[in-house]
Amino acid sequence: LKPPIVLDVRATCAKSKLYHSGAVADRVEKEIYKSIGMSEKECEDDKTNDTVRVVVRLQHDVVQISVDTSSDPLHQRGYRLQTTKAPIREDLAYGLLLSSGWTPLHHQKQSKMIPQYTKLLDPFCGSGTIAIEAAAMVAGLQPGSLRPSPL
Repeated sequence: LKPPIVLDVRATCAKSKLYHSGAVADRVEKEIYKSIGMSEKECEDDKTNDTVRVVVRLQHDVVQISVDTSSDPLHQRGYRLQTTKAPIREDLAYGLLLSSGWTPLHHQKQSKMIPQYTKLLDPFCGSGTIAIEAAAMVAGLQPGSLRPSPL
């Protein structure tokens, strides 16, 4: 983590000697700012930067600290601006295509490889998630490549 940043520290405590999650979150936030050379006053004044979520879990006196590097759920690929009622998740559509065995076929014409694809049937016919994921596979887009970088 590099300054300037704004932290959102969340803590949970279960069966530990430290049981006040709010106090744990405050201490962790203070120490992170201290370790990167920012004062608490600087972070309170600077609300223009993106917020970095830090999750602290205390269970049986063992601490786990995680930094949320994606900000959005990873199943969201970054191309859908609006959703319809109950769309299939992008990662599930990708998995359906992979498990169905749908792949592009190639044939050669005048020493050039011209892609020719097997037919794709979208049984859900809703928001087009399966067709969009198939088009992304054809274009060679990696999952999550359209997502903005959170840090």
